[in-house]
Amino acid sequence: MCEGPEPRQLQIGTPMPTTTSTTVVPATESSCYQDLTEAQQDAVRTLAYSITTWHLCKNPDCSWPEGIPQPTAPCLEVLAWFDSSLYSRSWVDLTDSKRDALELLGWASSRWVEMDYPLSYAQLWSELQPRQQEAATFLGYNVEVWERCERAAPCITRLELLETKWSAISWREMQQPFQDRLKELGYDEKRWTNGDGATLKKAYVDLTDAEKISVRLAGYVSDTWDGCPNAQCEERFNYLKRKYSDIQWSALTVAQRRAWQLLGHNEQLWAGGMMNTISMQLTWEELSLEQRAQAEFLGFSRGTWQGCNDNWGQNSGGNGTQSDDFISTSIERTVRSRMVIRRPFAEVSGNVYGTAVDRLPTSFIQVFEEAVARALFCSNPPLSEDPRTYVDTDGNPLCIQKGIYETQRHRVKVMTVIEGSIIVDFFLARNQTAMELPAPSLFE
Repeated sequence: MCEGPEPRQLQIGTPMPTTTSTTVVPATESSCYQDLTEAQQDAVRTLAYSITTWHLCKNPDCSWPEGIPQPTAPCLEVLAWFDSSLYSRSWVDLTDSKRDALELLGWASSRWVEMDYPLSYAQLWSELQPRQQEAATFLGYNVEVWERCERAAPCITRLELLETKWSAISWREMQQPFQDRLKELGYDEKRWTNGDGATLKKAYVDLTDAEKISVRLAGYVSDTWDGCPNAQCEERFNYLKRKYSDIQWSALTVAQRRAWQLLGHNEQLWAGGMMNTISMQLTWEELSLEQRAQAEFLGFSRGTWQGCNDNWGQNSGGNGTQSDDFISTSIERTVRSRMVIRRPFAEVSGNVYGTAVDRLPTSFIQVFEEAVARALFCSNPPLSEDPRTYVDTDGNPLCIQKGIYETQRHRVKVMTVIEGSIIVDFFLARNQTAMELPAPSLFE
């Protein structure tokens, strides 16, 4: 693309008459992409240049344009850029070239006003016609971005973004075409406003072609519609903690509050955290069928409900680990555990979640997590009455393997603290590398 003119060949024999001509090179030939007009930028892409190749060929000193994702940008960043830079504009403000490309994808001015996405947006890249693929490429799409980053970004991340986007839109603010798509999924104004789920409950593979079109035009792809079934349990558990840990009771939807109330929560208990209810100490099998249905509505599965430990509650000791003669070395393994501290609950009840009191200025949960992490990762000698065995030279608690402690202390996480002496439910997160001890080995 940056090649010069063909080299001239030597002529042997009688010299030929020579002529000279002057070629005027337009200023755009040395312009940076960001200094071109939008129509000129369209022409650059029509000639099959990218920003990178244009700068390489015309002016290598050019910097990357501000506000445009770089070629290495994450897929979701590029997808968000389309929403802010293309689909937020009015039809008349678009260049002729962009309108031509959009029309090949099924758009028209009337559809654009209502943001009524054409059926092509429900198709996979391979299902587009060749000219439609060219039009999408001209606009800046590639196969990953066109298919909503289904193969380029974690499902849980995409699901969270989708839920955040839809939760900010009221039913009456929606354009009619989008309402129509949601109605095909079983929503109406009341269900949407209350936060109830869609009445269409089928798995993606069981949907009809018409239903798949509605699902995809509503923003879902196959895995997000199914609730990210292939995501690792710990990833799903952390997603649920992010979803419910930092939200006020009043900010929950009507349907979410109703579900949590059936699981034993109320506004007062919710102030103590998502796990602050007796029902969260029950195994999945101990829940009633109705409670399980509400837990599933909230996003839980059997695995996430039990802290990603399928054997929680199966052994007589009640500590939720596997049998004593089995130690898993899989990096997929997370252990949920329980510690009973035989001290009055009143000693920590005012400070369980960090409320400062005179006797306990630091959160009990923080102290507990640090203490367990030190016991597991510091490799300290057995405790004795000699302070030299548990106090460092600087007067701080001893930790022989400080590096290991600092990199792995995050694996100890308290889930809840309840009465009955002081009962602490916590989990030990799975190891990330073969060099780290598996959680079941730590539990020993």
